[in-house]
Amino acid sequence: MILRDWLRKEGLLPYQFARLAGFAPATIYKSVSGDQRLSARLAVIVEDLTAGEVSRTEAVWPEDFIDKTKSGEQMRTVPKIHEVAEREGLN
Repeated sequence: MILRDWLRKEGLLPYQFARLAGFAPATIYKSVSGDQRLSARLAVIVEDLTAGEVSRTEAVWPEDFIDKTKSGEQMRTVPKIHEVAEREGLN
């Protein structure tokens, strides 16, 4: 589950989660809005605070776990290996 969806499920706003986590509110807001990635260190903290519902991988690369359906709802997906290889320039 990505952090944005977890926050909605828990009824928390980004700044509220940031206070609980000891982060700057802008850090969480930028991550949730897709403007900035979380660092690996912060992603581990997010994973711990969400009891693993948001994995560290999902916290750092949420776009890899989002797929828009026709109805506009989000569903969790795992990137295909060739997509990752192409994006990373490994092909």
